[in-house]
Amino acid sequence: MAVVQYKTPGVYIEELDAFPPSIVGVETAVPVFIGYTERAERNGRSVDLQPIRIASMADYAAVFGGAFEPKFKLTDPPAEKALAEAQAKEEEAAAALKRANDVVANTDAEKRTKAGDVGEKEAAHNEALGKVRTAKDAVKTERLGPADVALGERRFTLDYGDIRHYLFNALRLFYANGGGSCYIVSVGDYEGKVASDALKKGLDAVKDLVGPTMLVIPEAVLLDDLAQYHTLVNEMLTQCLAKQDRVAILDIWAPQDFSLDTLDDVVQKFRAGISAPSAALKYGMAYAPFLRTSIVDPSELDFTNFSELEEGTPGSIAWALLAEANRLYPDPKPALADKTAESKQPGAEAKPDEKKPALADKSAESKQPGAEAKPLGEEAKQSTAPASPPAKPQPAWLASMPKELTLTTKAREIGTSYLSAIRQVQQDKKDNKLTRDEYWAQVKKINEGLTAQVPALKEIYKAMAAKLGLLPPSAAMAGVYTQNDTLRGVWNAPANVGLNAVIAPMLSFSNKHQENLNMPVDGKAINAIREFVGRGTLVWGARTLDGNSNDWRYIQVRRALIYIEQSVELALNKFVFEPNVGRTWVTVASMVGGFLRGVWQAGGLMGATPNEAFSVQCGLGSTMTAQDVLEGRMIVQIKLQMVRPAEFIILSFQQQMQGGAA
Repeated sequence: MAVVQYKTPGVYIEELDAFPPSIVGVETAVPVFIGYTERAERNGRSVDLQPIRIASMADYAAVFGGAFEPKFKLTDPPAEKALAEAQAKEEEAAAALKRANDVVANTDAEKRTKAGDVGEKEAAHNEALGKVRTAKDAVKTERLGPADVALGERRFTLDYGDIRHYLFNALRLFYANGGGSCYIVSVGDYEGKVASDALKKGLDAVKDLVGPTMLVIPEAVLLDDLAQYHTLVNEMLTQCLAKQDRVAILDIWAPQDFSLDTLDDVVQKFRAGISAPSAALKYGMAYAPFLRTSIVDPSELDFTNFSELEEGTPGSIAWALLAEANRLYPDPKPALADKTAESKQPGAEAKPDEKKPALADKSAESKQPGAEAKPLGEEAKQSTAPASPPAKPQPAWLASMPKELTLTTKAREIGTSYLSAIRQVQQDKKDNKLTRDEYWAQVKKINEGLTAQVPALKEIYKAMAAKLGLLPPSAAMAGVYTQNDTLRGVWNAPANVGLNAVIAPMLSFSNKHQENLNMPVDGKAINAIREFVGRGTLVWGARTLDGNSNDWRYIQVRRALIYIEQSVELALNKFVFEPNVGRTWVTVASMVGGFLRGVWQAGGLMGATPNEAFSVQCGLGSTMTAQDVLEGRMIVQIKLQMVRPAEFIILSFQQQMQGGAA
């Protein structure tokens, strides 16, 4: 207490603190998402590479815009393509064989020495036939498996190219699973592919930011090169180690054809590339596999999501839809003429005078002696029938129609009317004749009409939504962490928790698959997300990448320590430059002890009593020496008994005889 000199007579009041200052816990679940957005603008100013805090998707849309709009193409499945190529080669071989046989059959004996060429061509043809049979078998096998789209007997795959972006839908998944406040760092727009340099700049932008407790980069898995992915992941872990106030939630980089057959190879490559300092591994949590979600609704898609239809130019999707229209709207069979039916009645005979004069009689008559030949022009005029009306010109869009496709009248009408309407609305957009709202109203109207005419388009939109809804799990886990911290506390494992808006994991892991994921030799655990009958999709792992450490094996231990460390650190900032004396030491120890007592009462520390759960020491002779005091060091020693999960529950059963000991 400061010494005050009173110089004026009177009564003075002094208020003394009876209790030590308290510690307020820091936020534990504030992720920072780094990725690509439609735009990055606030109040007319760019906010590229600037962390912006949001609390909802409405906040996001106001600054960063909407979702990435992919441009899909409809293509034949790989086996179908292989069959078409094999059939084309077989046709070429058959034509070559025929030409060789024609040479042998139609040339003289000297040229027949080329007959050996026939044998070669025949062998080539037989080989081509064998490849066709193999390709047909592959198609049959492929048709038994899942297809993106099935229209009638034909099956197609949907492809939306190399430019893909996950951030917008990942954020929707984050909020669907309990997400709250977070930071967004935009590193670019949707025009180009995901680049490692841009993501690194975004990571650097949050290096000195106080507040985030999780690093999440869902688009890291979209990097073309595995080495670039590993470089980014190692930088995330290194930053976590340097700051000690955040963790990194990681997705597993894998090729598009990732399957259970390639699982071991993908996991081995992921672990081999983690080269961050060993002390950084405790800050990393990895999850697999990707998730099939219901985040994207088919109603959000329309014909503008097809590159060809957006331009009003027919291509694979147009021909597929028109082929489906053929099936739905066949032309009516032509009715037989009454006269034809009448002529087929029993006993009906044609009258002699109704028979048309035979061409031979007319020809013979013209050749009789004395018959005058009529001028050629006059003959032509008399024999020419009345001219039929000229045929209507074919629509230009039919010029590129596949030769094997013949459109019915109704299918042609659908193609003409809707392609024309699409071209017109796109041209009006280019000419600025429509506002944004008017344009999308027109698009919606055309799309609804086209879907009504060809209902199969709804199934295509469902398949497209399923493609866009296949997302990495990191954003969902950030939401799970947030909800877990809010409802149960950061010291509880974010596991055995169901995921919202998730249909199923991309891969169905078994116990055997998870053995290597959960307890590898090198300790770099990957937490599995699994589907259980009757329980849904659950998070089924709670380990860090430092799985061989008894101290830092579990996620909640790492995150609970960050919470306690950061809360105490912020509270002790006010004591910097305070007198390094007994009263300060007692105040600090009491303040920290009060905070830890609250954590223990909430279930965050083990022990039947506070003394068993934690201890706090600060003072000369216990944590400090005289030299420490002289050098300005105040050392506070805190010991904690952290809560660990019951990861393995063993039930032991034994039979006993009646009357035996209990």
